[in-house]
Amino acid sequence: MKAALRLLLVEDSEDDEFLIKRELAQTEFSWYVERVTTPQALKQALQTSEWDLIISDYRLPGFSGLDALTIFQESKLDIPFIVLSGMIGEDLAVEMMKKGAHDYIMKNALKRLPRAVEREIRESRSRKAQRASDAENRLLTRYYQLLSQTNQAIVRILDPSSLLSTIASIAVHIGGFIWSGFATWSDNHWQLETSFGEETREPYRPFAEVNSFPFTSVIHASEEPLNVYGLFPIRIQGRPWGAFLIKTQEDQLSEEEIKLMSALAADVAFALEARFESQFRRELDRQLAQERERLSLILESMADGILALDSLGKIAFLNQNCEQLLGWENHQASFANEELPPEILAITGIKTIPFVNKVGKALALEVGSTTVSNRQGSGISRVFLLRDVSEQEKTDERLRQLEKMESIGLLAGGIAHDFNNLLTGIFGFLQLAKMNSTEPTKVEMYLERALNPFNRARNLTQQLLTFAKGGQPLKKRFNIADMVKNISEFTLSGSSIVLTNRQDDEAYYILGNEAQLGQVFENLLMNAKQAMPQGGSLNLSMAKHLDYERSDLKLERGDYLEVAFEDTGCGIPPESLKKIFDPFFTTKKEGTGLGLSICFSVLRKHGGAIEADSVMGRGSTFRVYLPLLTAEEETNTQTLPSSAGQGLVLFLDDEEYARSIAASMLERLGYAVEVFEHGEQLETAYQEHQKAGVPIGAMILDLTIKGGPGGLDVLKSLKQIDPQVTAIASSGYSNESALIDPLKYGFSGSLPKPFSMDELSEVLVSALKKSAR
Repeated sequence: MKAALRLLLVEDSEDDEFLIKRELAQTEFSWYVERVTTPQALKQALQTSEWDLIISDYRLPGFSGLDALTIFQESKLDIPFIVLSGMIGEDLAVEMMKKGAHDYIMKNALKRLPRAVEREIRESRSRKAQRASDAENRLLTRYYQLLSQTNQAIVRILDPSSLLSTIASIAVHIGGFIWSGFATWSDNHWQLETSFGEETREPYRPFAEVNSFPFTSVIHASEEPLNVYGLFPIRIQGRPWGAFLIKTQEDQLSEEEIKLMSALAADVAFALEARFESQFRRELDRQLAQERERLSLILESMADGILALDSLGKIAFLNQNCEQLLGWENHQASFANEELPPEILAITGIKTIPFVNKVGKALALEVGSTTVSNRQGSGISRVFLLRDVSEQEKTDERLRQLEKMESIGLLAGGIAHDFNNLLTGIFGFLQLAKMNSTEPTKVEMYLERALNPFNRARNLTQQLLTFAKGGQPLKKRFNIADMVKNISEFTLSGSSIVLTNRQDDEAYYILGNEAQLGQVFENLLMNAKQAMPQGGSLNLSMAKHLDYERSDLKLERGDYLEVAFEDTGCGIPPESLKKIFDPFFTTKKEGTGLGLSICFSVLRKHGGAIEADSVMGRGSTFRVYLPLLTAEEETNTQTLPSSAGQGLVLFLDDEEYARSIAASMLERLGYAVEVFEHGEQLETAYQEHQKAGVPIGAMILDLTIKGGPGGLDVLKSLKQIDPQVTAIASSGYSNESALIDPLKYGFSGSLPKPFSMDELSEVLVSALKKSAR
């Protein structure tokens, strides 16, 4: 059964919450998730509930991931804080890590989230365990101080009454108890002899078993059932004489505290025996020496370095491990205070620092410091715990590097797989065209088919560029009927599945992201393919729904296209059919594509929807609904027809093959063309043509030119000479701002690379038409 953990999600998007939950289901834990969207809600959640993990989006309306990190740090909690963003840059991510975030993950790399969460939970638990260990070390230090001070009092103070009073004071100030005292047993009742600290009620009452011994170690006063009192017997020559009493702030005593007080009561008993009868003095000295030796052995055997300072800041004690960490030799505990490393003396609490010791060895040193106060609250000593964590940090860094390399390897493998499939189709059809060069009809057919995987490779490249830069992909009008047909034929090629295409020849135009929707349909086809490993049939159909509305699918009234995939596979069980779009649900250990939950999200963002029905043993049907462009919208976005070009076109690109191909295409379209490698060359030619009265129809400018001004700089320069200049932005980076919104930057249109002759003709005709108005 998975361990249950609590996640506080700082996120304004329900869709992103949906995806995050889906990925967290892959971890070894089960999750309770609470989502907040404002600083006030975050503060309230941190104050009123306990959490195991915080995941924060970097950008929220009126609220940033840095704000969330600041609020989290003010809470003083030590739990993992992971930044999640779709657009954070490397510099900003590093800054977030410096300010205290434990990790950052891009939203388009959510597959890394389960591994990162499991790692951070493990490290958080390790830190908690370390703090527990540090607390135990501090407890040992406190014990050392308490026993040391008590034993010094025993040696120094001869009067029993003064001794008991002093020990009670030491137990409060050094031992950390809120009340301490000594009582004697006489005439069947306790008689309090001396006490120190906060005494609210009498902390003792008679017990029948006290007379017979042994004493009851821990008793509860009947008046204060929530407070715990410790009663530790003091025996003189084997007979009961009295008891050492303490009161704590907790509702029980730990085993260590019981052992400590028992040892302390034994020491007091030996001291009193020495006072009462001198013959016990030598035994007392032996016991005290054993206690000191035992404590010294414990402290010397500890793997951590221990350094204790007295009330004047001089070294009172340091063990051998501390000497080795500092680079000292031969118990040099007589060093003056200024010889102590100032960077260590400056630490309060627990901190890891880079440290070079006296012999020149570089360490990552974890230092914990605590101050022991006297009755008036002033510092009388400090204790430092030192630990070398150099190897641990090196190991952590190696693990981080390995995880990065593994992520890069997985990404590279996936890209190589997709491109190899596409290149197989391109090269295969080109070879067939070459083999049939004497038959023009076949050559044309094979070249046409080679364009299909080429266009998919272009879409994949644009998607990778969007992933690398974190920008928004381009949206455009396209015929989805052609896209679905091409993807279906390519995905199922080589399989034993028979594709039946019931769609007509009508064109269905939508406005959307062709690459994202292509992945949706490819994923549905791959699922159908996996459902029919021994072969079968897949029916593809399309239907137009006018003035359509579906409240159950949250489809608003309008015109929609229904794309249906009907397979003859194994089918989906009814109990699973209700959950197939849930991010936490899967029926297979491994999957490909975006997954049905991501298909659901992509279609929702396009104003569409998806539904499924299935019969076990007979197959499944998935129906996708997408909004169609209206007649008016189609008219406004109608592709301009290609026509014979006229006029001079200046083309700027720093790649020779790009200039050569563009020149050939433009000449074939009927334009006069001049190509340029550098922006300065084009500017000079433009000015010369203008002086000579040679009209220039348009310019096509690459936005990124190596070693010189790019298209945007060239356009700004020429607009100072000719404000009516007509220019088209071109780039291989699909998320260039000028490519997405060319009019904003003074361009008449945009031409993403790679482009076809039809696309080149279309953008030129459109730009020249605008300039002629």
